[in-house]
Amino acid sequence: MRLIENHHIEQWARSSPAKSRFPYWVRELIQAVVDPHKLRLPHGDSVWMPGFDGVVQNNDTNEFVPIGSSVWEIGTDTNFRGKAKGDFEKRRTDTLD
Repeated sequence: MRLIENHHIEQWARSSPAKSRFPYWVRELIQAVVDPHKLRLPHGDSVWMPGFDGVVQNNDTNEFVPIGSSVWEIGTDTNFRGKAKGDFEKRRTDTLD
C-alpha cells in the first residue's frame, strides 16, 4: 500500500494544477459532511474570478462547516500567513450582499 506523505502534498501544492484543483477537493469535502443549501466554490478555470473563493449556506450541524452563511478564502501559497493577512485586509469590508 502506497501512502501519501507530507512532502507529496507540499510538492503538489507548488504545482500549477493545484491552484485550480484544490478548490474542487475542498468543495468535495464540504459536500461529504453537509448538504449545503448554497455552495459556490469555483474550481478549474473559474478560480480566477473576483470575490470570495467560496460561499456556503449550511443548515446542518457538524464540526467542520459553520451553520448559516460563511465565506471561504483558500489557496496553495507557500506564504500562507501573507495570503491570510492579505485576504483579511481585502475582505474585511466585503459583505455577502
